[in-house]
Amino acid sequence: MQILIVDDEQNIRKTLAILLETEGHSVISVSNIHDAATEVAHTSFDLAFVDLRLGVDSGMDLIVKLHAAQPWLKIVIITAYASIDTAIEAMKRGATDYVPKPFTPTQIQLILQQVDELRKLGQKVDALQATLDQLHPEVGLATTHAGMQQALNLAREAAASNVTVLLRGESGTGKSLIARMIGKWSDRRVSRLILSRARDSVASIGERVIQGTNGDRLLGQSRTRRVV
Repeated sequence: MQILIVDDEQNIRKTLAILLETEGHSVISVSNIHDAATEVAHTSFDLAFVDLRLGVDSGMDLIVKLHAAQPWLKIVIITAYASIDTAIEAMKRGATDYVPKPFTPTQIQLILQQVDELRKLGQKVDALQATLDQLHPEVGLATTHAGMQQALNLAREAAASNVTVLLRGESGTGKSLIARMIGKWSDRRVSRLILSRARDSVASIGERVIQGTNGDRLLGQSRTRRVV
């Protein structure tokens, strides 16, 4: 892994760098937030060890800046001033872990193992998403037809909410396509999407979208919204 160390204590930077390099990782060490910002602007990192107190600056503030530059970056806060409150605050701001000084080689090795497992899991998720995108590529829905434009606008509004959506229409009018796009536009796109067709059910329900764990809300739901 490519690892960044941000600590104003030279001994900590040197000791931690030696330990990480011994484990086979590439390391860049800096002593302040300004140099850290310069490094992340030019180098992609997998992991950063950040001291909580960096002179007059705070490592807490650096968490947000590092993630703004590299959202995938795993950040571990290290500090000699450990407390439950600072640990909670670090996690809220996006830190992956929190380690009090003095730390042991075993603690660092355990963190490296956990971060590596998270990276591999993320890679598997990205690969799966890429496969799904290939199986169901997003189709452009540009249209000049006023009725279709109205339907697409309504679909986008529905996707932005948490309502159950009922699509009705003749066969071949694009219900499945709109159902997939609603799922794509929705915050629930990380959930599994299942398309179910019921031609002969009560009230001639055409096509239903079941997403996440809300399948039991499809029928008899006062918040059901019709599209098309």
